[in-house]
Amino acid sequence: MELGISIIGEMERLTEIAAPTVAVITNIGRSHMEGLGGQEKIAREKFKLFNAESIVTKVVNIDDEWSGRLGVTDATGKVITFGKDKAADVVIKEWSSKDEGICVEYEVEGESVTVGFASPLVANIYNGAAAIGAALAVGVSPKAAASALDGFTHVGARMKVTVMDGVTIMDDTYNANPDSMEAALVTLTEGRNKVSGRGKTIAVLGEMLELGTESKVMHRALGKLCGNLGVDIVFAVGNEADVLREGAISVRTGSPDVVVCKDNSAAIEGLKHLDLSDTTVLVKGSRGAKTEEVVEGLKEYLISKGVN
Repeated sequence: MELGISIIGEMERLTEIAAPTVAVITNIGRSHMEGLGGQEKIAREKFKLFNAESIVTKVVNIDDEWSGRLGVTDATGKVITFGKDKAADVVIKEWSSKDEGICVEYEVEGESVTVGFASPLVANIYNGAAAIGAALAVGVSPKAAASALDGFTHVGARMKVTVMDGVTIMDDTYNANPDSMEAALVTLTEGRNKVSGRGKTIAVLGEMLELGTESKVMHRALGKLCGNLGVDIVFAVGNEADVLREGAISVRTGSPDVVVCKDNSAAIEGLKHLDLSDTTVLVKGSRGAKTEEVVEGLKEYLISKGVN
């Protein structure tokens, strides 16, 4: 069960309802900041999960700074840790891109196991480690856990990859926050394009919602990240598009071409005027931004051109 929170007080009530025996926190991100406040408040609210009386085992990301700062890795009771740190119970050793996914090697209880994810999303490196940790908590062997994960792919619009005659569409339109945006952009550039040697990279980025007073800062940082990662072309869509552009062009060398769009229709029209051959297009935004419209529009355009 996923215990999703967006305001203070929800985690305690959800743990009362669910009464979990194994609790997993993948990381402390920057989502729902408008309702939860700063990242420390998010961390303290999430970690209330570990206070539930029903909890037998806590599965913790040893690499996440908030786990250490709030003493979670030193918590009482049974704790299973995961991360790149060699002291973790589930160690992330190596990973590489493979076909349309990624291959990850973990070391668990002295045993090396490999998982092939059908999704290219690099965040699954940690998600897989968390899942193996949770499996260990209920007595599953490392080998069986890795075997069960092998071939995993996302459902719906969570980094769904479609290839249409040289155009690779990365549909990650389910939702967005600063951390998931970063993971998607790394997947677009480092995780796939640079490894596979494919051509241009295009990011169509809708607005990230529920960031409160940090919205402009986060969108400017997102634009800068696009530049630092080497995205070739960025379509910035929505109310914070100009701010995102400011961040992107502030990168001194290798700043992307940025197209500011008032809505998704404008982004679709902009894509139609580009040579999309040998191109990877990432489309992502918050649920309210409805960036799935861009994916649908792009596919319809490619089909109209006779692309299969």
